[in-house]
Amino acid sequence: MTPAARLQMAIEILEGLEQTAQPTDRFLKAWFRSRRFAGSKDRRAIADHVFSVTRRRAHLAHRMGGQNPRALVIASLLEQGEDVDGLFGGGYGPAPLTPQERAAIAALASPEPAWVRGEYPQWLQPELARAFGDRLPVEMPEFIDRAPTDIRANRLKTNREAVISALAEEGIPAKPTPYAPQGIRIEGEA
Repeated sequence: MTPAARLQMAIEILEGLEQTAQPTDRFLKAWFRSRRFAGSKDRRAIADHVFSVTRRRAHLAHRMGGQNPRALVIASLLEQGEDVDGLFGGGYGPAPLTPQERAAIAALASPEPAWVRGEYPQWLQPELARAFGDRLPVEMPEFIDRAPTDIRANRLKTNREAVISALAEEGIPAKPTPYAPQGIRIEGEA
C-alpha cells in the first residue's frame, strides 16, 4: 500500500470508531480481517497511526479547529512535518484538501487550554483538579504516550538476567522493572 492509501484507511477506521462502542483494538482486528489486501507492515502502520491520533485527539482537534477524522489525520501529519498536499491527492489516498482545510492549516492555533494539553475531556477538569490538585498539568500528559511493554521471566525455566541478555542478543533493549522481581521492561517501541 502507498502511504496515502494507508492514511485513507486510517481515516476510514477513525470514522468507523465514531459509530461504534467497540474498543479500538477489537474494531481494528475485525476491520483488517475483512480487508486481507493490507499486509502486516501496512496493518501495523495504519494501527499505529490510529492509536497515535486517538491518544492526541484533543490537541489535534484544537490545531485544526475540528474533530472529524480527516482533520485529525491532517493535524497529525503537520506535527510530523509531512507533505500533506502530496498525501492528499485522491486515487487510493484521501481526496485533495478543501479550501477550508487549507485555511485551517494556514491558521495559527490559539493557545491550548489545560484540558487540551492534558488530553482529557473538558467536563472532567473539576474532578481531575480535585484528585491531582496542583500536579494536574504534570500528571495528565504522562498518560498520552504509548505505555511501555513489560514481560515476566518464568522462574521455572530461566531468570530475569538471562532473558535480558537473550533480548539484547536479538537487538531488543530491555531492563529490569523497578518493582516486580522477575519483570522486564522492553525499551523503545515494542
